[in-house]
This record gives sequence, structure tokens and C-alpha cells, in this order.
Amino acid sequence: MRARVDALDAVEGVRKALGYQSIERQPALLLEYIEGQNLIDTFQAQQMPTEARVLKWIKQIGQTLDFLHTHRDEKVLYNNLTPENIIIDGKDNARLVDLQRIKVY
Repeated sequence: MRARVDALDAVEGVRKALGYQSIERQPALLLEYIEGQNLIDTFQAQQMPTEARVLKWIKQIGQTLDFLHTHRDEKVLYNNLTPENIIIDGKDNARLVDLQRIKVY
């Protein structure tokens, strides 16, 4: 798990791991809290997002995935991309969460 946490250090667009330790021999992560809503909640809100906002989020998610998959010494496969795992934060940026199923290679 430590390798997975280190591989994501300082990647824009991904929830940050703030700490790592073992509690009773079980790995535990302290993760950044992100204020916002996931994509499902965002689209079910009373007012639908504009096309420009949605395109911005698509671009941000694509850039984050591209960086994770190709622009690092340790490649990261984020294999749990669902609307529930994309949070639109308080600054209107798309952020990936749920890092439990990533693969580092």
C-alpha cells in the first residue's frame, strides 16, 4: 500500500494521502477531505451544469489520467473510474477519489 500512496504524491486532480501508518497490523491511510459533490449528485442538482463546466471537468479528468498512466517513472492505473469517484470540489475542479483499486507498475 505504501508504494501506491507514494506513487500518487503531488498528482493534481487526485485526493491526497496525508499520512500512513499501521494500526493493529492493518494499514491505515489519512486522506484529504474534499468539500464537494460527486458527479451523480452534481447532475441531479436542481440546476444542471453548463456545457462549459462539463467540458472543463472532462479535460481535467483526462489530464489527470494521462499523467498517472504515462508521465511518471511509476505508472499508475486508476481502474475504478465511476461518477461516484469523481468529486467536484469547492473550486469547481474535478478530483479523483477511491484509490483503493489502483495498480502501480
